[in-house]
Amino acid sequence: SIWCVLTIAMRRVIAKIREKNNNPPVQPMFDIFLAHLGEDARKKIFKLYDMLHSLGYKVTYNIAKTGLKQQLELANKLKVRLTLIFGEKEVNDNEILIKEMEVGAQESVPLKKLQKELDKRLLGREISQVTDAPLVTKK
Repeated sequence: SIWCVLTIAMRRVIAKIREKNNNPPVQPMFDIFLAHLGEDARKKIFKLYDMLHSLGYKVTYNIAKTGLKQQLELANKLKVRLTLIFGEKEVNDNEILIKEMEVGAQESVPLKKLQKELDKRLLGREISQVTDAPLVTKK
């Protein structure tokens, strides 16, 4: 009868609600993923990682020499909010691309303003004690 079907359907809905309430969404382990294009950029990523990690950012990277597509796929799997893309052009220009993973928008930012931009995007506020010293210097 119709009542049996409705009862079964309601039980399923109630079970799904209970399951959702018992399993709250998992917070991502990292906020920032560092992607690199080219050997020079790959080498600079290590310094950038150390600096961002020491400032308290939850950051990770892929050490393997994989393409940008694979690195962005990994960033998506990790559910990071931002991916910082460092390529040969960025190394030469002392800049970095900030990609907002949820919306796909990206912007080039001078390295000396990176901390200010990250604080604004991740914390929703600007930090006054940000230095203008470059985070990664050219050789």
